[in-house]
Amino acid sequence: MTRETWRNNLRKAGCDYDLYWFDNGSGEEDMLELIDIAHTYDIEWFNWSPTNEGIAKALNKMIDMAFARGAEYVVTMANDIVEPDNWLQMRIDAAELITNTGVVAIPVQDSMRYSITKIHDINVDGGRVIGNYLITKQAYEKVGVFCVDYDPYGPIDLDYCDRCKLMDLRTYYLSDYKANHLGFDRNNNPAEYEQDKKQSLNKHWVTYRRNQVNYSKGVNVYQCTETK
Repeated sequence: MTRETWRNNLRKAGCDYDLYWFDNGSGEEDMLELIDIAHTYDIEWFNWSPTNEGIAKALNKMIDMAFARGAEYVVTMANDIVEPDNWLQMRIDAAELITNTGVVAIPVQDSMRYSITKIHDINVDGGRVIGNYLITKQAYEKVGVFCVDYDPYGPIDLDYCDRCKLMDLRTYYLSDYKANHLGFDRNNNPAEYEQDKKQSLNKHWVTYRRNQVNYSKGVNVYQCTETK
């Protein structure tokens, strides 16, 4: 799955990019294949963790590093979301045209949908978004990184959108396009993975609700790696 997703998404990005890769707990056998994939691409930075550190912790390391090296935007890329043509350039174009953009995504099958509006001739579906995120530099400066309270798996994307909204930053889908979430088909995923994912989501939903209350009071809206 990883190989085909990368081949599609990197070929269809529509612009230049720097590639950061954090492998989160793959076994040694899987690592042989992943290293083979890595040699195919010009990777700016690579890290392998022998244990699963959690999605947020892994992403935060790459987000911090990319912005520290001068990036204007950072995009998260899952190994099971196949993007349409020019997916990266479209996100950047929207972020540059639409004032106060915090996060831009392209909807997948399991996306929650909101009301579509037109901004600068771009149809956007505004609300809390999921999927492969484009995070702007101003979002990073005002909101920081993902909340690690939900690791190894939880509503980190919804949480980030909540915090962006409190800082008057827009979060939205480019509603004229669609990405394909291979993981939406539960038959594509190992049963153990699906069970662990469900248990983690259920466990952390109470934490998510508690954090929403705290954010509304101005507590921990901005989060950085050093404080988590």
